Amino acid sequence: MAAAIGAGMLLPTARTPLAQAEEITAYLRRVFPEFSTADWLLGCQAVLPSMPRHLAVTEQLLVHASGQARAELLAIGARYGEFTSWLCQDAGNADAATFWADRSVAWASEAGDHGMVAYAMARKAHLAAERADAGSAVGLALAAQRYGATRRMQAIALLQRRGRLTYRALKRQFDLDDDYVALAATARELADSL
Repeated sequence: MAAAIGAGMLLPTARTPLAQAEEITAYLRRVFPEFSTADWLLGCQAVLPSMPRHLAVTEQLLVHASGQARAELLAIGARYGEFTSWLCQDAGNADAATFWADRSVAWASEAGDHGMVAYAMARKAHLAAERADAGSAVGLALAAQRYGATRRMQAIALLQRRGRLTYRALKRQFDLDDDYVALAATARELADSL
């Protein structure tokens, strides 16, 4: 999938000088909020076509990046990967959504960005829930919790927008404790407020 996504890259295939790579990383960091706003205002179809090129640049720069420059590129790449996963899911492409959620977890893990690992794991839990895969949904949500996520992040990890599984059923099926069920109730409140 990554090879197909890399079509039309923004950079030449030759090694990019460190100064240019740092400038590109700063650019990626600066424009990310605009993509998020565009998704909110215009929808995923307006933003999704831009993501492959930005992710291809990230992949290309990572080949030669090292040290702090690599860590920063991994962190911003993980954000783009998770966001692209969201856009793909919104567009109805579950396979691409899963691919980019997996890539986000890998990049965030390498960067040591536990918050993004948790967030991407929550994304994976949501994808599993949409497939009605209760075991994976719960397991991934618990994994997100282990990465020190905030209570809100934990609730997002458990969000069941389609209502395929009730939290009481999850509690019975997986013998979850009351704290977990309270967290699920918080997720339900968040779902109702979205």
